[in-house]
Amino acid sequence: GFAITAAGYFVTNTHVVENAEKVTVVFDNGDERQATVVGTDERTDLAVVKVDGLTDQPFVKLSDDDVRVGDW
Repeated sequence: GFAITAAGYFVTNTHVVENAEKVTVVFDNGDERQATVVGTDERTDLAVVKVDGLTDQPFVKLSDDDVRVGDW
């Protein structure tokens, strides 16, 4: 997955977190933090999880342009 906000919201796959009793985000440096599933969408296989206590997490900047059907 990847971070989408500095406040600790991450996108991952639904199949990764579905049926999970506990979700842990593992960072590149090996740190691990507990996360809460915020929402899932089975159709697109996307899920959003939140790691509490983060305020300056580097994140992916999504486009400021209008989104069109078929855009990545």
